[in-house]
Amino acid sequence: MQMTDLATVEVWKELERFIYENYTLNGRAYDHEGKVFTGQVLWCNRFCPAVRSNPAALSAVCAAAHQNMAGQAQAEGGSVIGECDLGLYKIVVPVIVSGKFLGAVGGCGRLPENGSVDAFAAEKIAGLSGQQLNELNTSLTRMTRSEAQELADALAAKIADLTKSATL
Repeated sequence: MQMTDLATVEVWKELERFIYENYTLNGRAYDHEGKVFTGQVLWCNRFCPAVRSNPAALSAVCAAAHQNMAGQAQAEGGSVIGECDLGLYKIVVPVIVSGKFLGAVGGCGRLPENGSVDAFAAEKIAGLSGQQLNELNTSLTRMTRSEAQELADALAAKIADLTKSATL
């Protein structure tokens, strides 16, 4: 069973929009391999697309954060709230049917309430200059831990509704 067997691509896009519109995060739905499959891109800031435009940074930061957190979510069977190596929140909620991990839904791209971008890592990994960082950082907003948990809980409830009658 795949994510698109559970719900249409449009349903997953709606979840991504829910994340973006209600929590101002880059909403994403991922398959079991960690690949996005909706074709929809909703950026909540200018910082993330600048980082992701660098293939090395995409692999070292974005893909690595998702792989690690999705693995944790799969192993624990629940939501994971953490940060990428650049210091931005990432929320991952697993989609599990009959014990099988189908993928995950979540969001990223806001600073923790008292956090900051790891400027050294952003310069070294993403190749962003100090001036670029200063300009891009102005597009970042903050998120409390309780807001992150609220999103994780809301997504878990929406996923539970999608999976309640599904079987392998």
